[in-house]
Amino acid sequence: MAQIQEVWIFHGANAKFASAVFHDKDEAVKWIERCGLTGVLTKYPVGISVHEWAVAHDILGRHGRQSWQK
Repeated sequence: MAQIQEVWIFHGANAKFASAVFHDKDEAVKWIERCGLTGVLTKYPVGISVHEWAVAHDILGRHGRQSWQK
């Protein structure tokens, strides 16, 4: 079985906590549409913080690396 590298988390509008987690974006979108929901669907890496992932992929640039090392 392949190791999960990322998940899709849906946070419904006005919800305090995440509403659902999916392996596949298409599966998530179908569920959101079927349920008539609104909110935010975000891809997250598994096993690493989003900040560390962004730094490793140079998403934040130099500023992100410096601010993490305070």
